[in-house]
Amino acid sequence: MYRNDFDPSYPNRNLLAQSNFSCGKFHFGLAEYLELNTRYILVITTFDPNVIGSFTLFVNGPHNVTLNRIDKKHSSCVVGDQCNLYTKGIGLTINDILRNKIQPNTLFGQQSAFIEAAAGITMIMFIIGFINAMFSLITFQNKDLRKVGCGLYLLTSSITSLLTITMFTIKFWIVVLIQLYSTVSSSILRIDCAFIGPVLKLCLYLDGWLNACVALERTVNVSKGVTFDKKNE
Repeated sequence: MYRNDFDPSYPNRNLLAQSNFSCGKFHFGLAEYLELNTRYILVITTFDPNVIGSFTLFVNGPHNVTLNRIDKKHSSCVVGDQCNLYTKGIGLTINDILRNKIQPNTLFGQQSAFIEAAAGITMIMFIIGFINAMFSLITFQNKDLRKVGCGLYLLTSSITSLLTITMFTIKFWIVVLIQLYSTVSSSILRIDCAFIGPVLKLCLYLDGWLNACVALERTVNVSKGVTFDKKNE
């Protein structure tokens, strides 16, 4: 039972009472003093996911209580609660790696050596990746280098590499903030899930395809040897 509001991403916020079959025989009971003109939200869940069924709700007390069914379609983008928050994806996500390593409501300087090392490595990767991408962009601004496909592919790859390392760094620190503080706005979770995550994956895929295009063109050039003619190809 919650007072005023219920946020599935933070199930401990506004929590008044909870019961886990305390009455036995698949029955549970909650005893709570309710205030007038106050909104209360009762959430009933199952032990296993994707399980549905009928249930009966009894309300007893000296005054009348009005019950309204709330049916909201929450996005499946963010799954889990404050202890097991992660975004859907393929493979192991950053959230999965850091979830059990960060101590909530604790200053960053008091975190474990693993978190501090991960943050340091992330920032080093960002600095090196940023410098490398900028030098690549400057290099392939030369029109002579873009007369063949490799030059165009590598120029585009420089842009995707810059976006990848930037999105990864932002993603890392958002995950850290989510785990550190329980008061992070849900809008930040949505931005992480709906924008940063997809852009990061897209850049990774594009960078892989661009590198494959470069390798394919170089293979064709080598196979043609001295007979290669760019105009005819």
